Formats: sequence, structure tokens, C-alpha cells
Amino acid sequence: MKGKKKDHEFISQFIQQSAQQGCTTPIAILAKAKKSVEQIDQEIRAMVDKKILRSKLLDVIETFETKVSDKSYDRELLRRLT
Repeated sequence: MKGKKKDHEFISQFIQQSAQQGCTTPIAILAKAKKSVEQIDQEIRAMVDKKILRSKLLDVIETFETKVSDKSYDRELLRRLT
């Protein structure tokens, strides 16, 4: 990434791990790194979707908890109607 210092230790470890897994050429190591980035990006997108769903579910919970706990309003409304 531009403007960021490279983590040379991580790069060295990644190359070593890749070589142990059979990626012995720069092209193979590059492909492995790109595939890993794609997988991480997919996981991040899934978590963002879950975060949105969580927020909406909290809205549902809040809606029902408010209505269930506010029975006095319902009783008063029913009294007025009868």
C-alpha cells in the first residue's frame, strides 16, 4: 500500500509458508496472496451485511419490547372504546 511501511517480516513469513505449500515461483506466491485478499474481502462484505441485519433486528426487538411493556396505554385505549 502506498504511504504505508511494508512489514518485511510478514512478507518473509508469507513467502516461506507459500513455499512450504508448493508455491515456489513469484507468480504462484502473488496468486496465493491475491486469492487470500479476495477471501478476506468476501468475509468483510458478509460481516457488513450481518451488521446491517443486526441493526434491523434490534429495531424489531425495540419495537416489540416497547409495545409489550407499555400495556397501560393499551388498557386506557380499550377503556375509552368500551
